[in-house]
Amino acid sequence: MKNTYNFLLECEEVILKELKDDVPLCDVYKIVREKIEKERPELANKMTNNLGTALGIEFRESTIAITSKCTARAKKGMTFQISIGFSSLDNPDGKDDQSKVYALFIGDTIVVNENEPCAILTSSKKDISHIAIILKDDGGQDDEVDETPAIQPRRAAVEKVRADPSAPEESRQDNQKTLLRRLNERAEVRLTSQGDKVSSEKARKINNAYKSEGQLPQDPDIQDLKLYMDKRYETLILPINGTPTPFHISAIKNVSLAVEGEYIYLRINFFHPGGIGKQADTIDKENVYIKELTYRASNDKKDDVVPASNNLSHVHKLILEIQKKYKDQELER
Repeated sequence: MKNTYNFLLECEEVILKELKDDVPLCDVYKIVREKIEKERPELANKMTNNLGTALGIEFRESTIAITSKCTARAKKGMTFQISIGFSSLDNPDGKDDQSKVYALFIGDTIVVNENEPCAILTSSKKDISHIAIILKDDGGQDDEVDETPAIQPRRAAVEKVRADPSAPEESRQDNQKTLLRRLNERAEVRLTSQGDKVSSEKARKINNAYKSEGQLPQDPDIQDLKLYMDKRYETLILPINGTPTPFHISAIKNVSLAVEGEYIYLRINFFHPGGIGKQADTIDKENVYIKELTYRASNDKKDDVVPASNNLSHVHKLILEIQKKYKDQELER
């Protein structure tokens, strides 16, 4: 168990070392995977599939994750919650079924640097001598735990980040203001830049459910300009300026339903170019992109007539179901 835990610390150290500015996240995952397959191949199938996600406006940005398929690149100043672990490990010293199987998991919050290992924001001692509790049997004497740190590079990284723990509050605030100013400057340059080129390797697959308007489902809800979810083709049909307009489920980022007084509001957010997510590099100047749409319907029920808000509630439920199904299918590919 001790050797496996020390090896887990080594794997996290690889993440801290390889996660740098402009490095694809899938490459970081690949390097860690190759290390495990080379040094401890029996642990390869027991490793976690996700080695961390970016933190920001979203608590966890699912489109920026350290996985085998994520081609997004890390940028200097990004904050990540990194984590790695092994599950279903065998403990030959276990005396019952519960103690014969165990798992190991560690994590940290870090900031990406340009040409240096990541800075650790949640620095703490993780050596086996500092986190393990050794229970001695009656009359027995356990071997003394080695006090030598298992991972020397990690200690160096921690000491570097915490070089001045007694820094005054004013210095920290000045540093935060400087970082904020730099981030705003970079954001302004990114948003005003017009010279981005679309990479053919990153071009996102376009899902076209219908080749022409005549292939739209002949459903009364569509004719009445109501929202309609086509389960067969995983496509949401929305009335826009009196025209039924289809959107594949892969274009929808999230949906929310809110009740305000006598009305129900359905808000639909779409993936769109210009962000850091999936479609950051797929801007086509000839197209018009929609960031979000909001539909409102009355919640009043008069003369036993079904309220218009039922359509929004029903479509909201179907979108969540189809989204979950679509994401599961993508993970299996």
